Amino acid sequence: STPCEHSFPTRRSSDLSSLISTLSTTHSTPSFSPHVTLLTGIPAHASAATLLSTLRTALVAAPTGPFSLALATLGSKATEGNYFQYLYATVDPANKQLMQLRRTVREALLPTEVAQQPDDYFPHLSLMYGADTHETRSVNLIEDLAAKGGAGVTTLLVAEVLLVKCEGRPEEWEILGRLTL
Repeated sequence: STPCEHSFPTRRSSDLSSLISTLSTTHSTPSFSPHVTLLTGIPAHASAATLLSTLRTALVAAPTGPFSLALATLGSKATEGNYFQYLYATVDPANKQLMQLRRTVREALLPTEVAQQPDDYFPHLSLMYGADTHETRSVNLIEDLAAKGGAGVTTLLVAEVLLVKCEGRPEEWEILGRLTL
């Protein structure tokens, strides 16, 4: 596994934590903190100190400050076998602050990838990791959540970026550093 960048919402994250915990307990899936992943694919051998220093410099040079994200629709990529996007709330990809933050982080930490590959970023807030089973179907979960008013949160305040070492199960991931926006 590799380190991955997370942008964590700070307002009403307790509501999302509760929802994620309930889904995790009910369906025997991993529990995790609410977050919007900014970047994956950072080499595992990269030094956390170097990554944090590079990221800090980039965030100072291209400041965004705290900003709000709007959650839109519920979705799933279960049919594609995407474990980490099993059940999620989409985030508005037109959010200029989020997209600028994504560009800043990507250019700072993966400059070669930026030059060689188009950005296929899919901003979302995962609600449950997993795969369809006989007992649990993502389409049914979406219907149930939609009937109950969705994720219960429509906007989030993003105030920091975390560098997270994503090794092992999600509950074993390690926060290597936090940077305030």
